Amino acid sequence: MSKTFAKYLVQLNRALVRRLRPLAVRAQPLARPPPHELAATLDDTLAADGGVAVCKIEGGLLMSSSTFPYFMLVIAGVMGDGDVVVGVGGLGCSFDSLFHKHCKEVYVPTELARRQWHPLPRRRHPKPLIFHDGRTAFRPTPSATLAMFVWLPLGAALAIARTLVFLLLPFALSTPLLAALGMHSRAIPNSSSSASASTTTTNLFASNHRSLLDPLYIAAAVRRADLAAATYSISRLSELLSPIATFRLTRDRAADRAAMQARLRGGGLVVCPEGTTCREPFLLRFSPLFAELGRDVAPVALHSEVGMFHGTTAGGWKALDPLFFLMNPVPAYVVHFLDAVECGGGPEAAKAVANEVQRRIAEALGYTCTGLTRRDKYLMLAGNEGLVGGDLQVTKSSTAACTS
Repeated sequence: MSKTFAKYLVQLNRALVRRLRPLAVRAQPLARPPPHELAATLDDTLAADGGVAVCKIEGGLLMSSSTFPYFMLVIAGVMGDGDVVVGVGGLGCSFDSLFHKHCKEVYVPTELARRQWHPLPRRRHPKPLIFHDGRTAFRPTPSATLAMFVWLPLGAALAIARTLVFLLLPFALSTPLLAALGMHSRAIPNSSSSASASTTTTNLFASNHRSLLDPLYIAAAVRRADLAAATYSISRLSELLSPIATFRLTRDRAADRAAMQARLRGGGLVVCPEGTTCREPFLLRFSPLFAELGRDVAPVALHSEVGMFHGTTAGGWKALDPLFFLMNPVPAYVVHFLDAVECGGGPEAAKAVANEVQRRIAEALGYTCTGLTRRDKYLMLAGNEGLVGGDLQVTKSSTAACTS
């Protein structure tokens, strides 16, 4: 064996060990769950006299018999002599001998149980699914994945065409042309008799946040190019390509309030008080900053539907968010304008207005109000606090969540 080949094998072994080590979970002894609750506690620690390593034998690395022994070596290195290794897998009978050789307990589903598997309905989830990341918006079956790769070239060209229509044409022409290109939208006026007058005279719009295109759909629905979008985080590319004016909020309440008031003196403003997007039918906590401006606010309830790609991300490159949304075959938006809410008073009154706007939007869409924030989302999905810049600190506002 040549030295080069031996060096390559050593490097490969180290790389595999680094990738497999996180799959071994070292835990302290806990009470053993009953057998019928085992399926619900696979992610928790199983009991033993010593520590326990729970080996979840799923994933690309462990599907190969050439890498499985490396995994067992990692487990043996992590655990002590008096510890117990419990294997939980679903790979069939090919690894049964290895399981029984290295694990004291082995849990492998039977063929009958596997044939009875089906996706768990959302209503039966132990906890509601509010935050999730990733670009694909469909179940990645073989046929659906093949259809996605077939669609990609056409979707990229279609996204470029839609972007040019957004940038080059006024709203009166771009809206019907985008509908012909597959982008469906529906504007629902408020219930008052002077609906058209209220949208043209109101300068402050507050909406829930579904994607980066929310302000564009609101501006197109009211046919106003003087609206600006206040955002907490937006890429430089999105700023350059935006058909309407945009400016960043710095999370300095005094500076942000002054910038928003200056914008309202020269035109309209669209703000998303949630501070970040939410894909599921839930509303995050509304910041009361928009209610401290002393202007009447028009709540806007937004609902979007995508079939192939999500136009939002927490851990990915945000400059691609509009591109992925526009690459969907038939994206849809519903823009529902609600009756205006009067603003005024001190900080407590602003919190009450923010909660009332959140409640009205949730009621119009059939969504659920929550007390979660942008910080909660980014801590769960990206491991950070969602800061706009490296030197910025997240300022906590003591707003209350609306109660249903």
